[in-house]
Amino acid sequence: RLYPQIQQALDALSAYGTPRMSGSGSSVFLACRSAEFADSVVQALRSDWKIWCARGLDHHPLRDWVSD
Repeated sequence: RLYPQIQQALDALSAYGTPRMSGSGSSVFLACRSAEFADSVVQALRSDWKIWCARGLDHHPLRDWVSD
């Protein structure tokens, strides 16, 4: 593999659910059932990775900007 770090991140996250890779491949992520669960996953992962939690959106923020 060209980037073993990506596989390492996928393997680490797979202990908590089904990890995914972004479309461009620049990041991996894991959907979490709660903010508390996400925080516990972050605490358990390697400290030398850039990790943050983000809340998902139900719809695109510009959805209402486009007319039907």
